[in-house]
Amino acid sequence: MASQILSAVLDKRPLVWAFPFWGDMLWVFGWSVVGGMLAIQLRPLYLGLAVIGGGICLYGLSYGLLLQSGCWVPLVPAVLALVATSGGVTACLASEAQRRQILPQPQL
Repeated sequence: MASQILSAVLDKRPLVWAFPFWGDMLWVFGWSVVGGMLAIQLRPLYLGLAVIGGGICLYGLSYGLLLQSGCWVPLVPAVLALVATSGGVTACLASEAQRRQILPQPQL
């Protein structure tokens, strides 16, 4: 802690801070929404590339926030939320498409 205070004074670096618990939850939830929206909008091949790009973007954003303002954001939970939500939504959409092919459509 003393090293951080000294480097903040001598090197004019910002002190490291973090969101409150609700802010961390909102951050992770936001990235899970991004993963779900990507899964709804993109096909599986492009979705994989978009999730990788989203993970790289998330890493860069987290690193930039840490360097510029000293803000420590949860990176690993956000990446896991992004990947898990996009995979879950894709699985649900594939299951729904398969179910529609198996069940006969009602005749009107």
